[in-house]
Amino acid sequence: MTLLRQLIIVIVTLFLLLFAGTFAINVSNTRDFLNTQLQTVSQDMATSLGLTLSPHMVNKDMVVIESMVSAVFDSGYYREVVVLDVHGEPLIERYQPVVEELAPEWFVKMIPLETPKAEGLIMDGWQQGGTIRISASPGFAYATLWANTVQAFFWFLGASILVFLLGMLALYYVLRPLRAVESQAKAICDREYPIQTHLPWTRELRSVVEAMNLMSLKVKEMFAEQGATLERLRNDAYLDALTGLANRSYFEMQLRHLVDSVDEFGQGALVLLEVSNIIAINERLGYQQGDVLLRGVGDLIQDEVIRSDITEGFAARLSGTTFAVVIDGTSQEDAIRFVTSLSCALPELQHKGLADSGEIGHIGLTMYRGQSFSQFMSEADMALRAAQIKGINAIHQHDPHAIGEFGALAGAQWITLLRRTVEQSNSTLLLQSAMATREASAVLHQEVLLRIAGEDGKLIPASIFIPMVHRHGFTQVFDKMVLRDVLGRLSRQVANEGAIAVNLLPASINDPEFVEWAYAELSAHPVQAARIRFELSEYAVMQNLHAMQSWIRRISPTGARMGIDHFGKGFSSVSQLSTLRIEYIKIDGSFIRGIDNNKDNQSFVESLVNIAHGLDILVIADSVETAGELAMVKTLRFDGVQGYSVHRPEVWGG
Repeated sequence: MTLLRQLIIVIVTLFLLLFAGTFAINVSNTRDFLNTQLQTVSQDMATSLGLTLSPHMVNKDMVVIESMVSAVFDSGYYREVVVLDVHGEPLIERYQPVVEELAPEWFVKMIPLETPKAEGLIMDGWQQGGTIRISASPGFAYATLWANTVQAFFWFLGASILVFLLGMLALYYVLRPLRAVESQAKAICDREYPIQTHLPWTRELRSVVEAMNLMSLKVKEMFAEQGATLERLRNDAYLDALTGLANRSYFEMQLRHLVDSVDEFGQGALVLLEVSNIIAINERLGYQQGDVLLRGVGDLIQDEVIRSDITEGFAARLSGTTFAVVIDGTSQEDAIRFVTSLSCALPELQHKGLADSGEIGHIGLTMYRGQSFSQFMSEADMALRAAQIKGINAIHQHDPHAIGEFGALAGAQWITLLRRTVEQSNSTLLLQSAMATREASAVLHQEVLLRIAGEDGKLIPASIFIPMVHRHGFTQVFDKMVLRDVLGRLSRQVANEGAIAVNLLPASINDPEFVEWAYAELSAHPVQAARIRFELSEYAVMQNLHAMQSWIRRISPTGARMGIDHFGKGFSSVSQLSTLRIEYIKIDGSFIRGIDNNKDNQSFVESLVNIAHGLDILVIADSVETAGELAMVKTLRFDGVQGYSVHRPEVWGG
């Protein structure tokens, strides 16, 4: 029961007791007053009439006596007038019933009035000649008592209602700070940290509000400090101090993970850029100017990555003069466009005064075709050496041929294939379970993996067709197809079999039409919507942070929840987690592979798990492939694991 309701009950009870007590006292006092009045009137009339009748009693003039008695009786104020002789025998008797029409019968029975009898002496000379007995009628007294009672009732009732309403209004304003404190506490649970600027005038409530404000600040500072510590730990381990790009350790960790994950890296490109004549620049202009040039090259590469159509990728500094860019899920045509744009932008560094000549460096490009890590790196290095032979700011591609059997498809063929897939709804959905670490058989959710079939019926990996979906404008169409298919399958299930994770493409949450469509679809299937968990990669989330926040606010009322995939892969601020109402994060597999033998990854991941748990966010380890990795993940207090070691993807029937 709420405090307001308890206070209302107490106030109402007190008012009822006060009203009942005051009303009863008022009625009782009025009744006693009327009883006294009846006694006084009866006695006064008996005495007065006795004195009046005495002379006539001496003369035995009974006619006059009877006339005078009748005159008094006929006034209606008396119920009984009796004249008795000296022996007590009645000489004249007058009686009339009590007139009660002016008051309800139940009221008369509930509050009876006394009707006392008064006696007066009738003298015959110096001797008593008789007695007169008079009893006043209570009819008019009942009418007066009833009128006073009704008037008092309504007066007290009106006053009570007025005071009660004023009390409720006062309670509303007095308790309003408590409602604000409640909202503030809920906001803190939702990873928001508001401060109440309006302090209540009540001393005790003011202390509560000030304490809540202090707690909100402390919690915010605590998570900020934890985030800063984690950022510093990650930067020390994986960031190049000079350029702010990823370092060689991070580059190798990420690239090894990608080439070992065929489903995630079906196609992609590796670009190497080496700055020319850095030794000569150091000798002529000094090492400080050489560092300025290297920072300029790093900024230029990062700007080109942002300006390009790259949806997944990162840049790194491998050594003193060598930079690398890994582009995930790109076509050969887009990769060539990127390195061409990068090469054309290099002379800008001379125009900015960062170099004393237009010769900045050379670029080598190789496409991924399923090579091993060492072979992939070797081909990129050979392309770089070939570019150095070509001339100033030259580029060279090691493998000019299209990648794989599906890379040979032209743009028109891709469009036809994608359109047919949507029109015929002939996509294939696979399910891979994320298992709880505490209960080996418990499933946290099942992730939906999309595959489409080529002309020969062979399934095409997502890493190959998803870039084509994005490139040819089928993003929202495919996301609608998958969500509609998933909701339909869930509707046909007899039993609730747990949560289903659906991956979204970044362009979809940026499209207001898609957002409203998804909201309508989820609202139309409330039971199924409560089982949906949408996933976006960390890179997509941080590049579309405002759109992500709007998307979460829109779909939350439907019961659907949100998670972040490949977390830790980008160098985004961990503190931004507190601004997103997400249910879980999946740590990127590059941090999980070999984690049982990597102390740096263990420290980073453990800190990340602690921060996420402090924000009530579940943490799932992705790409867990070995028993050693699984054991370490459990030691680091992960909530769930996903990977071939616990569950392999299987076709979703139905």
